[in-house]
Amino acid sequence: MFLEDELYDGSNDALDLHSIAYHFASFKTWEHLPNVHLFHYADMKADLDGTVARFARILGMDENDPLVDQIAQDTSFASLKKKAIEGDNTAEGDGFYLASKFFDSGTSNKWEGKLSSDQLVAFDARMKALLPEDQAAWLLWGSKGRL
Repeated sequence: MFLEDELYDGSNDALDLHSIAYHFASFKTWEHLPNVHLFHYADMKADLDGTVARFARILGMDENDPLVDQIAQDTSFASLKKKAIEGDNTAEGDGFYLASKFFDSGTSNKWEGKLSSDQLVAFDARMKALLPEDQAAWLLWGSKGRL
């Protein structure tokens, strides 16, 4: 279902690959505009300081401003997870939603070792059918994209 389902009735909020690719492409179309900027989690994980500096430049801030360094420190995965745990510890309720669960591991590629080589080949083929190769690579891997 994830690989083979198609968009229906203009919906792009289903949990299938076509909807994800369509959602990405709908924003990629407008990337040439000065107020549209795409960021990828993999790039943030690889270089959070550089990514926050890019945010600062886009906003017209001096990327050497101490506030930019503070933002990078406060938005690191470890810092956000710590704050989520602290919030969970002081929250009232039944624990149905714990913010710390959102910050599971901060890693990608969780399918590795769980999918067969045939499933991975089918996934790559579907991505190539849905998006140009460079866009599919960026969507999957960020600026160091590879298919």
